[in-house]
Amino acid sequence: MTEFSKIELERKVEEAKKEIEYYKKIAEQTRNLYLKETEALSKLLRWRKQAEEELRESKELLRATIESTADGILVVNEKGQVICTNERFVQLWRIPEELIKKREDKKLLDFVLDQLKEPKAFLSKVQALYKISDEDFDVLNFKDGRVFKRFSSPLIRNGQIAGRVWSFRDITDRKRSEEALRESEERFKFLAEKMADIIWTVNRDFQTTYVSPSIEKILGFTPEERKRQTLEEMITPGSLKRVQMMFLEELRRDEAGNADPDRSVTIEVEYYRKDGSTVWMENSVKAMRDNSGAIDGIYGISRDITERKIAEKEKTKLQSQLQQVQKMESIGTLADGIAHDFNNILGIIVGNTELAMDDVRSGIRQGTIWKRFVLPACAQEMWSSKSWPSAAKVHRK
Repeated sequence: MTEFSKIELERKVEEAKKEIEYYKKIAEQTRNLYLKETEALSKLLRWRKQAEEELRESKELLRATIESTADGILVVNEKGQVICTNERFVQLWRIPEELIKKREDKKLLDFVLDQLKEPKAFLSKVQALYKISDEDFDVLNFKDGRVFKRFSSPLIRNGQIAGRVWSFRDITDRKRSEEALRESEERFKFLAEKMADIIWTVNRDFQTTYVSPSIEKILGFTPEERKRQTLEEMITPGSLKRVQMMFLEELRRDEAGNADPDRSVTIEVEYYRKDGSTVWMENSVKAMRDNSGAIDGIYGISRDITERKIAEKEKTKLQSQLQQVQKMESIGTLADGIAHDFNNILGIIVGNTELAMDDVRSGIRQGTIWKRFVLPACAQEMWSSKSWPSAAKVHRK
């Protein structure tokens, strides 16, 4: 081998080594890149799996929330296609299971509309709502008497209306209760306005919280004026003291715990009229109680007893006059008895005197006549049982 050939060979070998080293570096870089890409892909897969798991959990939570609500939920897209419902919606609208499974939207809509009293008005409003982004409330009346409260809000995707979310709540019982309460209030109002008695309620501070319109006819105050008055402005001082004592006594009975909580008390009170005069009224009073049973006010009915008071006063006056007449009659009877007895005595005296005068004229001395006849006869008559006892009896009467 020549010197040239040896040098050339060494150069070739050196180049080959450099080339090998170069490819080693490329392989190392490729391997590192592969590892990085593999690791990145692995992370991406993990993130995707985690996102899918979170999405699944979110869907399950959303489904559980939708199914647990008392409202029927319906979600419809912009094409009018049902994309979600809950079981409560199916129950409220009494939709057959096969109709839900088939997802035939027109048949489902027809089934719903057939139950309503005003299906055309409902459908017209629903169609209008799909064109706006407003929330909306309504009340639906069914042919069978049921009543639903309906709420609707837009379904927004990417800033665009993508459909509507509907919720339905059965308020039939509440409506019936409200109607019954309204009728009861109307009946009470009618009775309160028509009856002659005054119906009222006061709190523990004796501030009027309600009074019937009949107060204006009896006392001259309007219900609004009455509510602004204090108890001292309503009743006379004597009645005020009795009312306060009555209330304190009822509180003590309550604290003792041995009284009927539904008891009533009757008390007569003298009220002021608007013109300054007074009127007596009989009050039938009961306690109003809070949830714990404690007294938090009073309600009652007041009745004008002015005529009864006048009659009672007149009766008392007549009884007094009758007693006076009876006393005078007794005195008159006693006087008559005494006069009669003295007349009897005087008759005897006069008779005996005439006899004595006859004897005098016959020559008998006057003194002897008086001793023998007149005085003994008077004494006997005065103390006999036929004269004074009768007068004594009259006196005792």
